[in-house]
Amino acid sequence: MAWVFTKKINEKIIDNLLKEKLWEKLLIDCEKGEIFLAIRWFEITFYYKGRGFFHYNKKGFKTDKEYYKNFSKEEYYDQYEQIKKNCENYAIKNGKEGLGVSYLYKNSTYFSNDPVVLLDIEVGFKKENKKRNRNKIDILLYNKNVNQLMFIEAKRLDDERLRKPENKPEVITQINEYKYLIEKHLEELKSEYYHYIKILNKLFENKINISITDENNKPSFNKNKISLIIFEYNKEQIKEINSFKNSNLFDDIPIYSIDDPKLLNAVNIWNEVKYE
Repeated sequence: MAWVFTKKINEKIIDNLLKEKLWEKLLIDCEKGEIFLAIRWFEITFYYKGRGFFHYNKKGFKTDKEYYKNFSKEEYYDQYEQIKKNCENYAIKNGKEGLGVSYLYKNSTYFSNDPVVLLDIEVGFKKENKKRNRNKIDILLYNKNVNQLMFIEAKRLDDERLRKPENKPEVITQINEYKYLIEKHLEELKSEYYHYIKILNKLFENKINISITDENNKPSFNKNKISLIIFEYNKEQIKEINSFKNSNLFDDIPIYSIDDPKLLNAVNIWNEVKYE
C-alpha cells in the first residue's frame, strides 16, 4: 500500500469554514487552549479532551453521534456547550490516554510565546503493505528557536504495552515502526508540515506565534525523531518508571515521565529528551 500522508487542504474548505457561524465558538475555544485544531487528510479536526469533537470538510461540520445524539446538525451552534459536555463525558470513560495528552492544548498552545509548542496530535498515516489500520503518533512538538520537529508517543503507566511481551514490549515495536516511516519519508514530512503551518496561519489570521515564510527553510527533525512519555502514576510506582529508563530494551528510546498529566509542558519534554 502506498504511503499516504498529506497536510494540504482545499482553499475553498478553509474559506467556507471561516464563514461558518459555529467557527466563532470554536475559534474562541481554540485561542483559550480548550480546543485543538489539527489539519487532517482533506479535512480539519477540532479536538476536545483528546477526542475528535468536530470535523469539517467539503460537506460541512460533522461530529460523533455519541456527542450529539438527539441534536440535528442545525442545532450544533445552539447546543455547542452540551455537545462539549457529552464529548468530555465520553472521553473520561473511554479515552484516558488522549485525555492526559489534551492538557498540552493549553499548556503548550501554538498561540503562546513559548519556544516549544504542540503542533499536531494523533498524526496518522496508513501502514505500508497492510490493508487496514493506521499508525497514529500521539504528539508532534515544534521548537521555534531551532525550527525542529519531534514526535512523541504517550502511554499511561497502566498500559500493558509497556511490559508485554517481556522480551520486547509492544510499545518498542510500535516506536520502531514509526521510526522507519519517519526516516523513509523525512522529506515529505518536512514539506507537509511547512504547508501545515501556513494553513494554521491563514485560519487564525497570523495570530499563532509560528511563521515560516521561506520554503527553503522547512522545519527539520531533531536527531531524536521520536520519544516516549509515560504519565499518570504515584510515588510508589517511581521505581517501575526508573526500571524502564534503565532497561536495555529502551536504550534507543528517550523517556520523559511525569506523574500528573495536568503538568505536561512541551518545553520541559523537549529539554529532557532532545539530542543535540
